[in-house]
Amino acid sequence: MGRSATLRSVGPSGAPGAGRAKGDDHVRPQAAATAHRRAEFGRQRLAGATPRQVLGAVGVEASALTLTGLLLGTAAGAAGAIPFIMVRTGQVLPGEGPGSWPAVVTVAVAVTLGTTLGTTRTTPRTQAVDAVAVAT
Repeated sequence: MGRSATLRSVGPSGAPGAGRAKGDDHVRPQAAATAHRRAEFGRQRLAGATPRQVLGAVGVEASALTLTGLLLGTAAGAAGAIPFIMVRTGQVLPGEGPGSWPAVVTVAVAVTLGTTLGTTRTTPRTQAVDAVAVAT
């Protein structure tokens, strides 16, 4: 069994991916991309950045990524939901109010920042010279 076999998830029906949670499509690539930047973080440390500064820089990047995703996701969701609501109810906005949007925002922020910062926190624990040596 290769490395790809360990990441494959098979659900009760036997279909690949059927047992995966929906959020895995976002969390795994985000964690892998952050962990892959170990050499970059090592170079920043060699240039004089503290682990806290590296974590802060990644936090700013993750915040920008989250904000962009929320803005574009909200626009895409509205572009699909408003025509549907207009056809079904004759109104532009649903009568229930935007109650689910704050929940989606909360989950998106928690997953993106939690994954990125959690992965980044463990990376600077490696000595800077060792992190750069592994990548070259």
